[in-house]
Formats: sequence, structure tokens, C-alpha cells
Amino acid sequence: MARAKAVKAQKISAAAMPAKAGAPLALYRTMATIRAFEDTVQRLFLGGHIPGLVHLSMGQEAVAAGVI
Repeated sequence: MARAKAVKAQKISAAAMPAKAGAPLALYRTMATIRAFEDTVQRLFLGGHIPGLVHLSMGQEAVAAGVI
């Protein structure tokens, strides 16, 4: 049986990934927009205005905002 090669993890410093000015505020705005949308979807679903099922990701907005 062949052994898999070990992959050495590389540390990436914050200096290696320069951030644009205003990036934190833009991420926060994106997270706030996602949360407002999900709050609205939850309210409409619980009120019977959206049929079927909904899958909310409340509390995970940073993941979605960071991927965009």
C-alpha cells in the first residue's frame, strides 16, 4: 500500500495578504445585509408567507461575506 506524502502546512502572515482600505467596513456591510435578508426570510416563513422549508445560516454571515 502506498503511503501518502505528508503536506507541510504553510503559515501565511497577515502581511502577505494586504487588505484594501475600507475592506473591513465592506465586509461588515455585506454581513449586515445577509443578516437582514435572513431575518426577513425567517419572519415571512414563520408567518406562513413562504411555503416549504427554508435553511437559514444565521450566525455564519462572516463565512459568506469572506467568500464573496
